[in-house]
Amino acid sequence: MLRNSKEMLGVKRNPGKVTVLGSNTETKQAEIIAGIILKMNQHERLETAVLYRTNNEAQRLISTLIKYKIKFTLTDKSYNFFNLEVCRDIAAYFRLTENPCCRESFIRILNKPPRYISKTKIGKINSSSFSRNWFSFLMELPDMKPEQLKLIHKFEKKVRKIKLMPPEKALEYILKSIGYMECIKEHQMDILNELREICENFSTITEFLNHIDDYRYEISNEEPGVVLSTIHGVKGLE
Repeated sequence: MLRNSKEMLGVKRNPGKVTVLGSNTETKQAEIIAGIILKMNQHERLETAVLYRTNNEAQRLISTLIKYKIKFTLTDKSYNFFNLEVCRDIAAYFRLTENPCCRESFIRILNKPPRYISKTKIGKINSSSFSRNWFSFLMELPDMKPEQLKLIHKFEKKVRKIKLMPPEKALEYILKSIGYMECIKEHQMDILNELREICENFSTITEFLNHIDDYRYEISNEEPGVVLSTIHGVKGLE
């Protein structure tokens, strides 16, 4: 193929500086980035962007910026790691340990893995006009079969047991002893592995759930700061 010869010239006349910093984990990499930003003044931070290949790679960085109270702006505000299906399911299990009356969490994971609770019975939970322990609510329904009662009773005991565990162990218990692993699809394994590493940073389930709430608040916050974006997301922008 014939091409016209052309000379590519940079617009800026002053030479730039590229520094390569190595790290052996994503957590350490995020800590290095946060350390650099912490040395900047507010004006410099507003002139700074951190770019990554895919949104999934942003989670560790966002968590670290939140830890150091560094303000940031996401170009893709629709993305939230903790809104992914696996994360929402595990968070629902965790929330039930603290509040067995959480209707949304109970319904979300009631049949994950399958416990053969029909849509009709789930509808009764939804239509209840008051909040209560939903494990007890199901077991008190007159049309529950003996095997269903046994499953729900066993389910409640295991959820109570999770409450005493740190998030890392609680996650493994949910996967193996409760059987949630059978709900994981192959393409979700990377998400699960990322969630495992996140859980290691917290000593209690309450701390982990508070982090999720802080994460959701910060990524929806419009306060200006360091720009976070995929490389694709800044194409054509100065």
